[in-house]
Amino acid sequence: MNSPTIDCIQNYEPMLKESINQFLTSYRNGMSDFSDFESISCRFFQATADPTLEIIWFYSAVVCHRSKSSTLTLQEPSKKILLANDLFQFVLSCSTPCDGLKKVAVLAPVVYELHNLLCEFSKKDLCLKTGIEGLIERIVSYISLWCGNDTKDQEKGSDNSMVRFQDLVRVWTVDRIGENCRFGDVLKVFFPLLSDEVCNGLIKNCKIGYLAGIVMNEVFLLSLYLKFDLGGSTEELQKDLKDWAGQTINGFQNYYFLDTLLRMQLEPSFPVTTLLSLRDAVLLRKMLFDTVILVDYAFINTGRWTQLPGNHLKDLALLWLLVVDSAIQLARVNHEQSRVISYENAFSESILPTQLIHWVTTQTCMDEKTRRPNISTPETLINV
Repeated sequence: MNSPTIDCIQNYEPMLKESINQFLTSYRNGMSDFSDFESISCRFFQATADPTLEIIWFYSAVVCHRSKSSTLTLQEPSKKILLANDLFQFVLSCSTPCDGLKKVAVLAPVVYELHNLLCEFSKKDLCLKTGIEGLIERIVSYISLWCGNDTKDQEKGSDNSMVRFQDLVRVWTVDRIGENCRFGDVLKVFFPLLSDEVCNGLIKNCKIGYLAGIVMNEVFLLSLYLKFDLGGSTEELQKDLKDWAGQTINGFQNYYFLDTLLRMQLEPSFPVTTLLSLRDAVLLRKMLFDTVILVDYAFINTGRWTQLPGNHLKDLALLWLLVVDSAIQLARVNHEQSRVISYENAFSESILPTQLIHWVTTQTCMDEKTRRPNISTPETLINV
């Protein structure tokens, strides 16, 4: 295999594509020695001061596949946890020069490996559960550190697209899917906790910010899943989950995370609920409605958030409006009148309907003060 020279790495994309294709072919032909590919990807990485996400993903994928092929006792949960921790540390070291959103987006393969661990082994295995919980807690803290309240980074995240995305997802999943598998199905293997709508959005628009929001949501949902066997009454569990979820959202303070979370709440179910019992799946859905509607997120009202680029805040307000309406309808079906009242009160007290009304009146040249409708429920605003 011919190794690239440093002089030509500035035009790395065609060379990366060739390396990816050669790796996939070699893996499918039974190769287990990936030292040449590791050398090439390392040279890609070392040749740039700010490595692209594509380079980091390919480099870390080759290292991960090499580690798997050389670990004889990989069927032991403890060995796989060790590999997941090593992968996390490796990706962190590779992404040191990157901005906050890219630091989060590159973690997608780590979350993928963690989900595979949970599917392969019972979470009742104390060693496995403790190891995964510990790693996820570290990831949550890491995300909060680099993404919390950084709206400048969020603005950049809407501009940077990821090239070779489909090829790189296949590199990570080559040991689990066939060569001729449709990419939509491959994507669901790599992002198993995403709804169909979010997956389709990723295919059409693979921006770094969007990808980072997806990673945050997967970490968020995996962590919630692991908390469902804490014990105690249903009321205590729901309170504990809501408290943790609210604290985490306040820690992330990220537009892309909230956008993805709200979109997924409009879907009939969360994919993560397939890991839960029917009772726990219902509890999770109600808890998430409570969390995004009833908890006060003061950071949304700050100047930084009101100055988000483009229509970001308006889009969030629209999504939140639809989520509140969906939650109210579900509560009515379940005859939970107290929840209906709580949701309607939260809606009427929120700043987001005001933002929407302001946007509508601005676009239609209406006099906001004299022609503002009396809005008391999401349904009223939707029908304006």
